[in-house]
Amino acid sequence: MNTRKTLLGSALVLYFVIAFEVLIMISPFAGLFYSVFNPVLLKLASNSVTRWLSAFYLPHMVLPQDDFLKFVRVMGSVLFLVGMTVFVVCAGQIYFAKFTKKGAVIGGLYSFIRHPQYLALGVAGLGLSILWPRFLTIVLWLIMTLIYYVLAKDEERRMLKAHEMAYRAYMGKTGMFLPRGLERFLIPTSN
Repeated sequence: MNTRKTLLGSALVLYFVIAFEVLIMISPFAGLFYSVFNPVLLKLASNSVTRWLSAFYLPHMVLPQDDFLKFVRVMGSVLFLVGMTVFVVCAGQIYFAKFTKKGAVIGGLYSFIRHPQYLALGVAGLGLSILWPRFLTIVLWLIMTLIYYVLAKDEERRMLKAHEMAYRAYMGKTGMFLPRGLERFLIPTSN
């Protein structure tokens, strides 16, 4: 089975699930959904340990009154904007190198991290899951993160096959998703 086709198919299914969830929430079916979901929310709200879940992860947009949750929402916006900005900058580096035939990009953020675009999309996705607080977005963010990890490993395998010595040296001085020193500190066995 072709890994690329499998990942593309998985991504399309995830996007369909997201779109389907939005359609459900704006349809008359939402009334039934809320009537079934409301007892769960009330149960969560009645317990002091889980009260924050019903105050934040609701099936609709939330504007919290608590100062801490307001701060968390602002941080969600910051994470989303920073992630998307870094993604666009890195995409610019890649496409500039591609159009000018300069070869592999190893400057800028790529001099510290081998996959800054995947990291940026993960950060933006985390920000979105805070801005659009639903359990579905958290689950999809976790799945997206796993898919990006698999894609990064596949890219590294292909780069090692095409440019073994140069890419192995590059891998030795850069981290996969974090700067090398931080990655070694957090995950002692990382490549």
